Amino acid sequence: LPLFVCSAAIACLSVGSALAQVTASQIYQGLVSYWPMDQLNTSAGVTTTPDVVSGINLTAMGSPTTTGGTFSNGIALNGTSQYLVNIDTQMLGAGTNNLASGLPYFAGTPFTVAFWVKAAKPSSTTHYVFTLGNNTNGLPLYILQSGSTAATEANLDVLIRQMNNSPPVNHSSTTNVLFDGVNWHHLAWVDNYGVVSVYLDGVLETGSSAFSYFPTTLIEPTAVNSSGVSTFTAPFNTTCFGQLLHGNNNPASGAYLAGTFDDAAIWNRALSQAEIQYVMNNSIPTPVPALPPSFAVPLRSQTNLMGDYVVLSANACGTPPLTLQWYENGAAIPGANNQVLDLYDLTASGTNVVYVTASNPNGTVTNGPIKLVVPPDPTPASRPPP
Repeated sequence: LPLFVCSAAIACLSVGSALAQVTASQIYQGLVSYWPMDQLNTSAGVTTTPDVVSGINLTAMGSPTTTGGTFSNGIALNGTSQYLVNIDTQMLGAGTNNLASGLPYFAGTPFTVAFWVKAAKPSSTTHYVFTLGNNTNGLPLYILQSGSTAATEANLDVLIRQMNNSPPVNHSSTTNVLFDGVNWHHLAWVDNYGVVSVYLDGVLETGSSAFSYFPTTLIEPTAVNSSGVSTFTAPFNTTCFGQLLHGNNNPASGAYLAGTFDDAAIWNRALSQAEIQYVMNNSIPTPVPALPPSFAVPLRSQTNLMGDYVVLSANACGTPPLTLQWYENGAAIPGANNQVLDLYDLTASGTNVVYVTASNPNGTVTNGPIKLVVPPDPTPASRPPP
């Protein structure tokens, strides 16, 4: 089997330090969407709550209402017909990471979602809190939900499944209560290339390692194309609070969450605990400035063997929409416009120069160039005659 090689150093992806003082400028880095959930706006019969970063507004289904939140208002869901959703219909033709619109922002690469929630312990199992799905397929699934057993109904439970229905995370749950019906709780889910940290009210869950997984089967950037769907990938195109939208555009029956959400945000990087505590205590200062593109981690040159499988990660940040383009030996690689570049089964020896550019309305930057060196296979030693 080809060797998997990742170009990014996982430990370097958090901008903030657990010991350093966090500033608002750090919080803005990699911020894709922020929904204060202070208001619901109706236009042409469609009700939304605004995203003040990228304009990726959440559609409010079933006529939810605003109520008191942790910072100003929150949005209350009744548990029977109401949820908040964004459907990216363009994503299915572009792979698992649609930089053009910003969501969903998961492709096996780092991301953080954080929000406040106040909800009673569900009366039955598996009520959905935050989910990624596909509105034309029953799979894949990326689900943060209430517990799947009677003993864990008040706790967070997680389920991740690819197209082949082989879950890398299968109903792992927290030890601490998330749903008590009395208190607001702040939840931050940090997925750093499959190394997961769960923060409840700013405190790291001691069992966070139970949620970690090996994400290589989730990061193929051309998961959906004219030739079909790879069974080992996770082509999401719906982002939802309070429900799961997948298969035939239908919400999951009986799985609505009755509760109130406030101050939700998504980043395309892994936040540190200090940054999460800053957001929990201070919210996200607005207006959010328009940020030029940048790269969280520099690409690094590497030497590989014949047959290696190389994965390069751009780790681009900046106010969406972002446009990425990978280059090899000075020429644009056709269709290589996502955060991840897969180079399968290296068969030619030599040195290739690779770099990636990221652009948005505020500028263009380059990560690299780097050298990918593939030495020739050694000549087999001749055996002396018997």
